[in-house]
Amino acid sequence: MVHNIQSDLPLKLFQENQPQKSEDSKDFADTLKEAILDENQLQNEAHEATLGFIRGDITDLHQVMAIGERAKIGMELIMEIRNKMVEAYQEIMRMQI
Repeated sequence: MVHNIQSDLPLKLFQENQPQKSEDSKDFADTLKEAILDENQLQNEAHEATLGFIRGDITDLHQVMAIGERAKIGMELIMEIRNKMVEAYQEIMRMQI
């Protein structure tokens, strides 16, 4: 009987130390999905601003360039996150060998 208590102890300690998820907390997948959707919105805004400049609706080139640069930086951030996720996955796969 003592053996069972000792073998269950690390499991209970592990379960107790897990952070409790509140209703307001988001997991990594939700945060990543939200970031990708935000970046998609920035890309659409940059595309619309460019088309607006070509049509003559927008005359301020500075505004068009600023929107485009914001979209470019956002895309670079998303790509870096993707690269880090791939690297982490590859490292985990190397550990399993």
